[in-house]
Amino acid sequence: MSRSLSLALAIAVAACGYRGSPSQPLTPQVKSVSVGPATPPMSVGQTAQLTATAYDTHGQVITGLTVNWQSSDQTSVTVDKNGLIVAAATGTAKISATISGATGTLDVSVVGP
Repeated sequence: MSRSLSLALAIAVAACGYRGSPSQPLTPQVKSVSVGPATPPMSVGQTAQLTATAYDTHGQVITGLTVNWQSSDQTSVTVDKNGLIVAAATGTAKISATISGATGTLDVSVVGP
């Protein structure tokens, strides 16, 4: 393959939102993450399973990537590595799901027992 054709191919692939190297397969670049489902105010002790969905630059769903979950207030709402949230105490927390550098959030409120 000529050098100019290789360069043109690399530019075209980069423009599509994919990244990779000769030793690694091309993987889609995560542009955004959505977190759901939206939860109504939870009571202390309730649990809910959240999911995170990654989207590429064209709005297509990307699967098979690792999700890192985090709660802004662990005293109100905890979240485990699988996205299971537990309403621990009255308050509000922002639950974040990060996939390949892109983050989506969901606000969760907890009301008294």
